[in-house]
Order: sequence, then structure tokens, then C-alpha cells
Amino acid sequence: MPTTLHVATRKGVFQVTRQGASWKIASAHFLGDNMSNVTPDPRDGSLHVALDLSHFGVKLHRSRDDGATWEERPAPAFPKQPDDIVSVDGFGKPLPWKVTKIWALEPG
Repeated sequence: MPTTLHVATRKGVFQVTRQGASWKIASAHFLGDNMSNVTPDPRDGSLHVALDLSHFGVKLHRSRDDGATWEERPAPAFPKQPDDIVSVDGFGKPLPWKVTKIWALEPG
């Protein structure tokens, strides 16, 4: 059974560790920021998080030292929308070509 959980919430990322029969919050990162995903990478032990910062957009960060320091990584982006293509939703509202949330991360 795992002894560490990484939890992404609307209030930050939390590392929860098992201590005997109970679980305790071992560390918290990005307090107050909306996190859409957290994924540990088993290949090198790094931790990847996706932030949904609303006004500032989607951001990705990586920590190679269990959250002591973080480095910003390039976030995925759509290609430039051609002028002759208009994307609309089912109600006719324009859909911008931009990433608004990262729902899944996969090491590889």
C-alpha cells in the first residue's frame, strides 16, 4: 500500500503521508491556487503540477526535490487559429483556441 499521496485541490497541492494507522499532511504547495492535476514521475522522482490560474491561464511546474523548489515548464498550447476557421459551441458562442485546464498528465 502506498505511504504517500499527492492531492491537487482548488486550494493548492498537498502531500499526505501515512503515519501508522492515520494520514497526515506532510507538505503544502501553491497555497490558494487552483490546481487541476498533480503527477509524480516514477522514472526520476520529480513532481509535476498543473495550475489553473484563471486570469493568467494554465501553468505547469516541476519539482525535482519533493517540492522544496519549483521550475515553470512550458504549458501545452493550440496552434494559431486560421483566420478562415471559426469554432463555435452548440449555442453559437465562439470558442477560443486556448488551453483552459489540464485534466491529465502522464509521465513518459
